[in-house]
Amino acid sequence: MSVYDYTVHGRKGEEVKLSTYKGKVLLIVNTATQCGFTPEYTELEKLYEAYRAKGFEILDFPCNQFDGQAPESIEEIHEICKLKFGTQFPQFGKVEVNGEGAIPLYKHLKDKKGFAGFDMSHKIAPILDGILRKADPEYEKSSEIKWNFTKFLVDRNGNVVQRFEPSHDLGKVAKAIENLLKHSKNTHSKSHFRRCLCQRATSFLVQHSSSWLRRFAQYTSLAISFWPIFPLNSSNLALASAMACTSSLLWAADTLATDPYPASRSNLAKRGLTH
Repeated sequence: MSVYDYTVHGRKGEEVKLSTYKGKVLLIVNTATQCGFTPEYTELEKLYEAYRAKGFEILDFPCNQFDGQAPESIEEIHEICKLKFGTQFPQFGKVEVNGEGAIPLYKHLKDKKGFAGFDMSHKIAPILDGILRKADPEYEKSSEIKWNFTKFLVDRNGNVVQRFEPSHDLGKVAKAIENLLKHSKNTHSKSHFRRCLCQRATSFLVQHSSSWLRRFAQYTSLAISFWPIFPLNSSNLALASAMACTSSLLWAADTLATDPYPASRSNLAKRGLTH
């Protein structure tokens, strides 16, 4: 499964299919309004503004599971984020990310990328380590979300590729985003392109079947002419026909690529394809 297989609830309670974000690089973040990391909202907005036009989205999931640091209603949280931090990226309904109440999306994220440790150079990291270790001396072994502003980076195909703890430098997060935007391939968009091309090719062949069949016959004769030393049996004829069909389709594809409106009689006449 990929991130695209999940449905979450929007800020107003509506269902949102994450397949809506197919083809984009995503940064999924659990947030809070009264946390030591809350000023990151400003930096996240800068990332959003810098990379949005290149196919980047931040998905914000407010969560009150960490020391009750997001106690407000979702509408109050939204107003705080808009007015105080100027955020524009999508914000969803409040969620739980750990325990039995964790939404399926976060179960998936944690399953794909576990806890990899805090960056202890961050001033808050030692404090967090002390709090968590007091509650669970072996907290590092769990993939559970440790605190607010944990981030998951998702590629253009819905794969979870990296997890950043709240102590990680946002400059490194930015570099990871930029690298993914440059190098990740959007297979979903390519599949859509192939489907569109096939639909156009089929439509073209239906409209101009006689011209295509004439080309097919020409290419069949040409292909067969290359088999003088082989007997003209069913196997060789099938191979010649396959080559002819391929050549004919390439001709049709070339026609589609150079002339998006091949139904024009004048354009067909230029190619000598009119009856």
